[in-house]
Amino acid sequence: MAAQKPEAAGILFVPKRLRRNFWQSAANKFGQALIKKSRLRDMPLAQNLHAVFAHHRIDCVFDVGAHVGTYGAFLREEVRYSGLIVSVEPVRASFDALTKRAAADANWRTENIALGATAGTATINVMKRSNFSSFLLPETSAVSAFADENVVMRTEAVPVRRFDDLLADIRRERAVRNIYLKLDTQGWDMAVIEGAGAALADVKALQSEVSVRAIYGAMPNYLDTLSRLAELGFAPSGFYPVMRDDRLRVIEFDAVMVRSA
Repeated sequence: MAAQKPEAAGILFVPKRLRRNFWQSAANKFGQALIKKSRLRDMPLAQNLHAVFAHHRIDCVFDVGAHVGTYGAFLREEVRYSGLIVSVEPVRASFDALTKRAAADANWRTENIALGATAGTATINVMKRSNFSSFLLPETSAVSAFADENVVMRTEAVPVRRFDDLLADIRRERAVRNIYLKLDTQGWDMAVIEGAGAALADVKALQSEVSVRAIYGAMPNYLDTLSRLAELGFAPSGFYPVMRDDRLRVIEFDAVMVRSA
């Protein structure tokens, strides 16, 4: 005997899209929203950035330490930012993946360089886990969990420019005014800020990945970093843990800072 079709058995199958729209509409009536679990972790940061960008009229984001473009995609998809993104990534393999990701976006520019306090050439350590790549050497005594991944596999010589120099180049092509500076350079963030010079005045807000427990040698800790940023005229807008250890102690967090005055 042939199997009976679902319709004949009195079962109504509703397409997944229609089911999703139904539950979204129902949630809206009660002032709620349906979101994927995968989006929950970054939602507080996305909401804050949306407000910061609107308040400071951000029209250019420098994504320094862009890796493979995850942050740029986050800005587009979660923050709903449509302005210019300038993603800076020195490691060649990561830059190639970044470029492919940004290729279809005319408002997303990529730079295969590093930023630092002085222009020149420097040697970057490419780690086994590529997003750990750094100008600094690994330090595993404080956080042993990354000992197998935060390991130097090779080194690359990369060009280094100052932020103020790169910004001048961008401004020869685009009339950008209000800058958001995102830093995720694995212990090198303050060197990038030192290379901003007078151009730091145009940075209305910034984001720095701050270390509580060092995973590199000679990297500044969170107290020194926050103190220096306060001296430069920035105040906290939000702190967002990036990594915790198995005892739920914060290893690093993203500090979003806005102009004090």
